[in-house]
Amino acid sequence: MNALSISCLLLGAATLAPAQALPKKTQAEAAAAQRWSELNADRIAGNANGQPITLSDLRRQLAPFVEEIGRGKSDAEFNQAIANYAEEALKQITDRQLGHRRVQGQRREGARLLHRRRHRGDHPA
Repeated sequence: MNALSISCLLLGAATLAPAQALPKKTQAEAAAAQRWSELNADRIAGNANGQPITLSDLRRQLAPFVEEIGRGKSDAEFNQAIANYAEEALKQITDRQLGHRRVQGQRREGARLLHRRRHRGDHPA
């Protein structure tokens, strides 16, 4: 064997050895890691006029109420309550975004009308 082959062999062995030394995840640890990933993944929950509403937006809106929502409920009841609150929060965020855009559009239209009136001489400056 030449020196290059030996170097590559040693490098490969050094790279694989630590991976084999790591403890294997138990099934419960793997399930917990999968659940954590699902819970913390940021996805698009909805949109309003092309503006995305993410799960992070919903979580921020629900965070102050989670403890209160879960008080005295079983896991199934808690999950159903969170789903209901999340649906309502999504509607509120959508309405807020649409309302904000509507107000912006009305302001722009009002400014255009005012500009036209001023240039036609209909409106005192």
